[in-house]
Amino acid sequence: MDVKTSIGFLVKNKKGDFDYASVMNLLSHETRFDDVRWKEGLRLLKQSYSNFLKGYQYDFEKQNSEGKFERIELNFSAL
Repeated sequence: MDVKTSIGFLVKNKKGDFDYASVMNLLSHETRFDDVRWKEGLRLLKQSYSNFLKGYQYDFEKQNSEGKFERIELNFSAL
């Protein structure tokens, strides 16, 4: 599996949420690539996981220079 194939695990369902099983499968490949972007992406994915009631949600945030967390929008069309 290459990085592009791995990103396929980040498909959202009809409600706009990431599929829990697919994300966990993606995280199981954490050591497969040495690319710093890959490792940072999975770190953010793990950091963003939350279990709210019986649903799962991923909000991506990164600490700024002041130590505060700022939300990262996953808008791939803007890349």
